[in-house]
Amino acid sequence: MLLRTFFLTWFLCAVVLASEPDSSTGWMQDRPHPQVQYRFLCFRGSLTIEWRSSYPGAVTLKANVKSSGYDGDEHVVIAPGGSATSSPETLNCSAESFQITEKRFSMAAPPPPPAPAAGAKSDQPKEPVPPLPTVAPWIPPAKLVELAPAALASIHVGMKREEVLRTIGNPMSKLAIPDENELVETYRYPVSPGRTGIVRLSNGTVTEAVVQ
Repeated sequence: MLLRTFFLTWFLCAVVLASEPDSSTGWMQDRPHPQVQYRFLCFRGSLTIEWRSSYPGAVTLKANVKSSGYDGDEHVVIAPGGSATSSPETLNCSAESFQITEKRFSMAAPPPPPAPAAGAKSDQPKEPVPPLPTVAPWIPPAKLVELAPAALASIHVGMKREEVLRTIGNPMSKLAIPDENELVETYRYPVSPGRTGIVRLSNGTVTEAVVQ
C-alpha cells in the first residue's frame, strides 16, 4: 500500500513538472493593437507563443518573431474574443530573448447577434412607426422684376459700385474673380423684354455696361 502511494505521488509530480514551462514571460500587448496580447513559453528547448484577443471580430495577423538565434514570421488567426497558439521551430529557447514585430493586421466584422427564436417574446419596447413623409406643395418662383433699358443705359463707365447698386439695385447674379491686384466683378440684371444686362467692374469701378 505504501509503495503504491509512493509511485502515485511520484507520477503526479512528474506530470506537473512536465507541464510547467522551462521559462516564460507574462502577457504583453501588441503596441499597434493593444487588445491583442501574447506571451512566450519554452518547453524543453521548443518555443510556444500563446495569443489572445479581446476584439469583437476575428483577427488575422502576420508577426515577425526574433531572437539571437531565430528570425521568422508567424501567421496567426484569433477568433473573436478568443485565443490561439503558434509553435515556431526553434533549436533552443529562452522566453525572455524573443520579441515580436507586427507586419500585417486585419480584423473581420463582428459576427451578427443571434436571431431571436420563433415565437419568443422580446422584452424590448417596440419602436413607434415613423410618420409618413409629407411633401410641401410646389410654389412657383416669383418673377424677377425686369429693368427698363433706359435704367441700364444710365450706368456708365467710371461709376462706383455703390452708385450702381443705388441706381438699379442688386443683381440677379454676381461673379467675382480676383486676379493679382485686380478684383473683376460681373453683375447680371434682367432687362425687358426678356434680355440680360451685364455690368462689369474692376476694383469697384464700372468698366462696361451692355445689354445682350
